[in-house]
Amino acid sequence: MKSIVHTGNIDWPWMIVRDTVYRLKGFDPAFSHMMLGDDGKVYASIRFCHITLYEGYRFDGCTCAPDFCRALPGCAVHDALLQMLDMDPELFTEQLAHEQLYHTHKEHRFLLAKVYYWAVSGWPRKLYNQMKKQ
Repeated sequence: MKSIVHTGNIDWPWMIVRDTVYRLKGFDPAFSHMMLGDDGKVYASIRFCHITLYEGYRFDGCTCAPDFCRALPGCAVHDALLQMLDMDPELFTEQLAHEQLYHTHKEHRFLLAKVYYWAVSGWPRKLYNQMKKQ
């Protein structure tokens, strides 16, 4: 059974349908954090160098790149990490979130891992951020 499904929602088209754990690289093993939604539900948590995305977590897919099935796990982790940073910019660096996208893609044998990493950390991301501000 797939852990990520398309919802048809325009703003948040992808959803985690069962709790899924991904390994994190470059995080301090002692670091832990939870991301709560407006409804008070925990949608993601980090513990012992792993991030758990819980059933019901929604995300918008692969920013600056196509939503290929093999890319979605890395993009889900990346989006959750960036949402955590939006809530608390002191948690870790944006660069660490971008690097985690690459590592998750590599673990899932996604052949375009380097291209997607460039899309989120290079000039496509800078252009996207500028357009978001307007």
